[in-house]
Amino acid sequence: MKTERISIAVPFRAQATPKGARASREIVCSTAMPADIRVAPVDAMVPAVVSRQWNCKPEAARTYYGFDGGLWLKASNLDVEDVLRVDEVIADLSNGKGWLRFMKNPFLRVGERNVAIASFNDAKPFEELRLRSFEHDDRGRALAHAARLAGDFLFCEDGHCYRRSTGPYVEVLGAEGMRLVSGEYEPPWGAVYQPFGVARLEEAVEYGATVDGHFDGALDGDLEILDRSFLPDHDAMSVALCVGDPSYGAWIAETAEGRDGEVLLSADTALRSMARLRGVEVATLLAGHKDRTEWPLGVEPPTPEEIVRAVDATRHHFEHHMDGFGEIRGVQTGTYYRALFERRMEATLARFDMCERGRLLPDTPHPDLAIPEGPRP
Repeated sequence: MKTERISIAVPFRAQATPKGARASREIVCSTAMPADIRVAPVDAMVPAVVSRQWNCKPEAARTYYGFDGGLWLKASNLDVEDVLRVDEVIADLSNGKGWLRFMKNPFLRVGERNVAIASFNDAKPFEELRLRSFEHDDRGRALAHAARLAGDFLFCEDGHCYRRSTGPYVEVLGAEGMRLVSGEYEPPWGAVYQPFGVARLEEAVEYGATVDGHFDGALDGDLEILDRSFLPDHDAMSVALCVGDPSYGAWIAETAEGRDGEVLLSADTALRSMARLRGVEVATLLAGHKDRTEWPLGVEPPTPEEIVRAVDATRHHFEHHMDGFGEIRGVQTGTYYRALFERRMEATLARFDMCERGRLLPDTPHPDLAIPEGPRP
């Protein structure tokens, strides 16, 4: 297939001591990464889904295009006349712009932590820094993520720029039926409503009827599926991200502090599996609980085994090791957290067992987690 080679300014962080400074500091740098972006013929972009979100006007309907086995969205500002053009995307990515007109530059999110636009604007190539000493940087990780993210861009011969999309999905509300959401580039996750990709509408209806006897399957929003072969499936990942919410990780870390080896090992397994879903270190996961960070883009997707382990390890720790550690309102902290987790996650865990586990690992029952083999902390 025809490709166009472009240059992308990729930010990364270095820990170093500038000349004239006494202590090391974190410095945001920039490096140029070449990328070959595919160029699709106009007739290769097949309209696959038309979706109008439940709370949008009819003119806000979005068309998702099928190409190379996936769904793609024009990089637009919810306005069919306001679409990013290939020439401006090439220029802005090469020049390290913080905004691609109306879209925040996604390459600001390829490192362990997001890079602020102001820091990106001030970033210099590492080779231009005058340093007294250098400790480490995350350039390798940032470039690996950036290379994968570049693969989610697509140019079309008509001059339009596309990005790979996770597609529209429905939220199962219960007695109120379902509502349609026009998803963009990341899997949905949230504890309030259960999201199902539109490829699984029948299963969403079946699930809704199972959990609520008054569920009638009515859909708020307009949906037209023109070609099912391009519909992606991110449902299991969405559920796992919900169970592995960083706030639950913070509870695990808090109540495991100072405990014995078995509790620490269980906590370590749960936290590492949560962090793996988002492609970050445990420390970043826990910090993200405080600032509600956006997570890295372009990370290597977790395997089905890793998705299942994240759900099972988190559930196992809350079931067996959440006790002790002070009091909240006269209740032991761990007991309080466990009750809150169980109340919030009851429907989500049931949905995972009912609708996702068997698709990920067929014929595998819910296991009792064993202590993992390998190095001990």
